[in-house]
Amino acid sequence: MGEASKRKPGKRCVVAVGRIPGKRFAEKPLRYDVLLALEQRLLEQAENNGYPFAQVWLDSLQVADDGGVSGLLRLERNRFVVFKQLKINGDVKLPPAFLPNYLGLKSGGAYSRALVLRIREQLRSLLFVESTGNPTVTFSDTEATVNLFLQKKRASRFDFIIGLLPRPDATDGKLLLTGSLSAAFLNALSLGERFAVEFERLRPETQKLDVQMGIPYVFGTPFGGGGRLHIFAATAPGWMRKAKQGCNTCLQVAITSSFLGKQESVAAND
Repeated sequence: MGEASKRKPGKRCVVAVGRIPGKRFAEKPLRYDVLLALEQRLLEQAENNGYPFAQVWLDSLQVADDGGVSGLLRLERNRFVVFKQLKINGDVKLPPAFLPNYLGLKSGGAYSRALVLRIREQLRSLLFVESTGNPTVTFSDTEATVNLFLQKKRASRFDFIIGLLPRPDATDGKLLLTGSLSAAFLNALSLGERFAVEFERLRPETQKLDVQMGIPYVFGTPFGGGGRLHIFAATAPGWMRKAKQGCNTCLQVAITSSFLGKQESVAAND
C-alpha cells in the first residue's frame, strides 16, 4: 500500500489470489479465515493511509472440475482524505499547535483510523484535561475534522507545613521558623506547561530547594524546553549547589533522531 497511497484517488488496486503459482494461496486448501484476515489487513492498511472509504471484495470466483478455486481479491480505495483540523468543544485553552503535535494529527496529513482510535487513550495522559465524550470525525469531501469534547481538570496542587523550633544556639528563647512546601502547576498559563517547586527546612542547619519547569511545543514546533534547579544548603561543611539544564523528552528525541547523539545535562558545582 506504500505505492498505492501515491496513486490517484479512486483508481483500483487489484491483487490476484487463488490458483496462481508462487502466491500464498497457490495449491493450498482454501481457508476462509485466512482469506478474511488478508482482506482485513488490506482494509486496515488503506484506512490508515488516507483511504477511510476503501472497499475490499472477492471477484471472478471460479471453481474448476478438480476442486481448485481461483479468483480476484479487489481493493478499491475511493477518495483520498487528509486531516483538516482539530475542533475542541469545551472550555480547555491550549496553544493551537499543542494537541495536533501531541496526538500526531497534523493538518494536511493522510487520514489514519488508527490515530483516531488511540486519541482517547492519549488524552487520559493529559492530567489537566478531561474528556466529556468520545472523539468523532466529520468528513467533508477530501478532508476530515476531528471533534474533541474536553473540559478543564484541576491538576495543580499546593501543600505546605509550618512549624516552630527553639534555636539551638539561642539563650533568649527565640524560635526558628521551619517547614516544607510542595507545589505543582499544570497548564496554569494555558501553554501546556508544567512548573513544580519543592522547599524544605526542617532543621535549622539545612535547606533544600528544587525547582523544575518545562514547556512543550515551543512556538508551535515539535520541540520543547525545560530546566531544573536543585540547591542544598548546609551550615557545615558549607554550601553545595547543583544546577542542571536540559530539554524535555520531546526535544531529546528530536536531537537523537536528527544527530544520532545523546543530550547531556550540564551540571555546575560550587
